[in-house]
Amino acid sequence: METGRRDPRTRVCAVLQHVLAPAFCAGSSEGLKPLAYTDDYIKDVLSSVRVIAMVGASMQWNRPSYFAMKYLQIKGFRVIPVNPAAKGQTLLGEQVYGDLSEIPPAMKVDMVDIFRNSEAAGPIVQQAIAMKDSHSVSVVWMQLGVRNDAAAQQAETAGLRVVMDRCPKIEYSRLYRELGQHGFDSGVISSKRRPMGQPGRRTPAAAGGDRPVFSGFDTKAVHAGAAPAPQQVRESHQSIKTHLMSSRMLTMPHLSSTCLHLATSTAD
Repeated sequence: METGRRDPRTRVCAVLQHVLAPAFCAGSSEGLKPLAYTDDYIKDVLSSVRVIAMVGASMQWNRPSYFAMKYLQIKGFRVIPVNPAAKGQTLLGEQVYGDLSEIPPAMKVDMVDIFRNSEAAGPIVQQAIAMKDSHSVSVVWMQLGVRNDAAAQQAETAGLRVVMDRCPKIEYSRLYRELGQHGFDSGVISSKRRPMGQPGRRTPAAAGGDRPVFSGFDTKAVHAGAAPAPQQVRESHQSIKTHLMSSRMLTMPHLSSTCLHLATSTAD
């Protein structure tokens, strides 16, 4: 349920636009008017959200939706995964639902995060609108490369706030200066040292409002790929070894351990 394949140039422009610099890449939006969201708007959206329903959350630890979910959990958000292929399973401590409509009415959902392609986003937005009263949905967020202007207009008309072609993980890191700690131009200039904290904790109201606090230099590691469970590591290593053996790349005992070490190091 990941976002569909797109032109590599579109993906490169998305990274340049949202991570490395605020510049707009001509032609990256297929003739559509460039999206413009102020930092205050994005920050206000993120600060108002506590529970996120992530449509398209993957069970695979090396997929973008997986480590986006893990990162948001680290920052104190509750993320409810939605994926029909993994319905009933547990992902990062949360039950996976097959559809937004299956989330119990008693469970509040502040934001619907869409990890699907632009066309599929339309029906999902319709579901989010229908959940406005029953689940208190107030925000529809479409991930990088996902844009559906017609659906966005419907959501805004219904009173929901909309963000398209952005990643909440990247935006959170940029606006709260975490990307700057790793050499990225976040577009946010400040002389203040970044505050440190513990995962899951929030700032008291007296200190500027209830929002997730920072948990150290975890951004780079989580962005590169969420650390898999030990069993996943063993399975990954065995898969690599099996592939190399079947390809006759490991034929000599003294080369076997060396090649496997290099392969598994890359996988880690």
